[in-house]
Amino acid sequence: MKKIAIMTDTITFMSQEIADRYGVKIVPMGITIEDKTYPENEINLTEFCEQLPKWKETLNGKS
Repeated sequence: MKKIAIMTDTITFMSQEIADRYGVKIVPMGITIEDKTYPENEINLTEFCEQLPKWKETLNGKS
């Protein structure tokens, strides 16, 4: 059993091939949408990014 682990989150854009080669565990970032948090690898990031302007407008309207 290893005593030391190397981990990174998905923001590093490390390929799975490199992670596997060096024994690095890649952990997905959490993305919160309307008070619910999802692992980054379980949402469509393109759709998420397209919604950002709408959410910003909604938040500014509530201020």
